[in-house]
Amino acid sequence: MSNTGHTVGSPLELRMGAVRVLAKMALSDGIITSEERTLMEEILQELQVNLSADVLFEEVKQKPIHELIAQVDKYEDRFFIALRAYAMAHIDFDFDPEERKFFNDLVGMLQIKTEDLALIEATEQNEGAGFTPEFDTRLRAHYENSSFAV
Repeated sequence: MSNTGHTVGSPLELRMGAVRVLAKMALSDGIITSEERTLMEEILQELQVNLSADVLFEEVKQKPIHELIAQVDKYEDRFFIALRAYAMAHIDFDFDPEERKFFNDLVGMLQIKTEDLALIEATEQNEGAGFTPEFDTRLRAHYENSSFAV
């Protein structure tokens, strides 16, 4: 059992592995903005986890990022971690040098393919508008093969 009360390896616990990495991304610049806190609260509520964002931030604060990433096996899950981390880094419209370095390191640790990094960047820049059919197909395929598909 994990501290979320669910079996390790369960669909929820797999999703929580991704959420922990996102929480670590929010902490990367040493400042948790209200937007980052709200986003984490919304994600936790959506997952129906009885855990506050503040407790989650405390939980991941001392954990090395590589330990958190090691809990995420599927490439598609790692892709969505990078996608959400990139969005989270831009949520306050200030992608500062600490966040940029953390994100670049994260992409390397997650072993994100170059073409998927381009998809991540295009997603944030276009906010879903103006995708080529090839981008849309790849994004959908990653989602359908991830632990996030229901």
